[in-house]
Amino acid sequence: KHLLESPVPIILDVYADWCGPCKALTPILEDITIKAGGAFRLLKLNADNDKAACAILQVSALPTLFAIQKGGKIVTKLEGMPNEDSMKQFMMSLMMPSTTVDPKLQDMGEKLQNLAIMSGYTFAQREQIHDRTIRKLDALVKLRGNDLSLAEETASTINKVMNNIIKHPKEVKYQSLNLSNKAMAARIASFPPAISILKSVGFQSSRENSLTLSSVVSNLAPLTTAQKAIQKWIDQNRYEIQKAARARKDDALAKIKLK
Repeated sequence: KHLLESPVPIILDVYADWCGPCKALTPILEDITIKAGGAFRLLKLNADNDKAACAILQVSALPTLFAIQKGGKIVTKLEGMPNEDSMKQFMMSLMMPSTTVDPKLQDMGEKLQNLAIMSGYTFAQREQIHDRTIRKLDALVKLRGNDLSLAEETASTINKVMNNIIKHPKEVKYQSLNLSNKAMAARIASFPPAISILKSVGFQSSRENSLTLSSVVSNLAPLTTAQKAIQKWIDQNRYEIQKAARARKDDALAKIKLK
């Protein structure tokens, strides 16, 4: 939660209770944090208790520090007990806006955010959203005349909406849907199962022909779960979707020839 919601950069200190250098580093980090006056936040991660996060972060030495800028972007990884120079460089990377990021660190940051998103959501809750999403997609197929290719157009539009929010949780422009928009009207507004999927992950009717996500951070877990369910449904039905699309195209060509 702190990782996702923090309005300031984060120092993530990966430690262990038995680690001597970790114990020596703790008061140094706490002193720096206090003197910074809220410019950044210090979070601690116990390597023995959070093995999943440590695997994502590829922790191979203790202590290990991560400089994480707003939005969960990891910009620096510092292994072992830092000296004065390395600590200064670490703090500069934390506080200075970063224009380029090591792809490996970027991948770590994205995976860590996904872990943080899902950690507060139980398996049963994820299964419930997954199953409900699949049921609504199956209902959508019937509404679209049992044409999987047409249903896939709607499913892909919903998928894109969710993916934009997951990738850009701070961008307000992705949190509202204008159902009067031509594409939204054609692919979402006319189909109750599509609206139901969006409302199940936190969208609410805000005004006429509009849906707005009530709270992005608290809804990232259901959004991610539903988005994965939609992508899985599309992948599993890929052959039938393509088959239906070809049949529809052939029908259209046949009608043109008749004219």
